[in-house]
Amino acid sequence: MEIVILIAVIALVVIGATGALVVTTRRRKPLPPPRRPVAPAEPQVGEEAAPPREEPRRTVEDVGLPGAPVVVEEPPAPAAPPAPLPVPELEVPEPT
Repeated sequence: MEIVILIAVIALVVIGATGALVVTTRRRKPLPPPRRPVAPAEPQVGEEAAPPREEPRRTVEDVGLPGAPVVVEEPPAPAAPPAPLPVPELEVPEPT
């Protein structure tokens, strides 16, 4: 009979300690704040990476030409073509 009472007391102590541990851990850990929807940092499909610039583009009419004429030198004509390399002969092994 004494053993049954001892087992019951040990079981109550273990259950009480487990309950106290659960309650204290739940009180210690605060819940994280709710997540707010955040706009993505990178552009998605169909979005521009940056707002388009509204500056005028230079056309051919806007580009200034140099004052002096530009002399274009012709490349030198190549000398005689180099001699072709000799074709090496292939050795054919004898059948065994």
